[in-house]
Amino acid sequence: MIDIHCHLSDFDQIPDPTIKLITCATNTDNYEKNLNFSLQNQNIKCAIGTHPWFTEKYDEVLLKNLLLNNPLIGVGEIGLDGCKKTPNQFEIFKSQFMLATNLNRTVIIHCVKKFNELCPFFKSLKQRPKQILLHSFSGTKNDVLFFNQFDCFYSFTDKNFKAELLSYIPSNKILIETDSPSKSYLSPQNLPLILDKITSISKIEKNVLIHNSQVFYDNF
Repeated sequence: MIDIHCHLSDFDQIPDPTIKLITCATNTDNYEKNLNFSLQNQNIKCAIGTHPWFTEKYDEVLLKNLLLNNPLIGVGEIGLDGCKKTPNQFEIFKSQFMLATNLNRTVIIHCVKKFNELCPFFKSLKQRPKQILLHSFSGTKNDVLFFNQFDCFYSFTDKNFKAELLSYIPSNKILIETDSPSKSYLSPQNLPLILDKITSISKIEKNVLIHNSQVFYDNF
């Protein structure tokens, strides 16, 4: 199993070095720690970027240089958040998304109550990044139908999984995550519990979800 989205920089050490996972930075303060974890362990892949809660820390030059010097890392966690008023959210999101596109990297997107901005942005795209993940997806059926045009992946824990969207999301685009450490899950070691709960809710076979995560991870 693979944890598609967590934040190892919030741990003092790797919780379980045998678990494959993708760790995401949220701002310049934790770029280095996430990068170092990925360099220390072949099971760990890494994305770096500035989360919409921390736009005041965005440094485009630093991000671009780190991406150029580390060709196997993605861009994330970036995005838009309508619950948190921070300066220049859209401009900073666009800057990072375009870096991911131009450098052909996977991008991991956080979007909360801002699909009214994210959808028009996607509609304007002439190119897209290597892979697009809508992490902890909170959109509607209509949002799914829109983003399906862009070959997006959608990741969930069992806490935010919406069974009513299942008939609209392609089965090969559903991924699971812990988003740990969080109020719900403290560690990537909780992934089997999430897998059990989502398969119980959705009736999707476990091997399908495991395979989806492997494909996304291998193409990262």
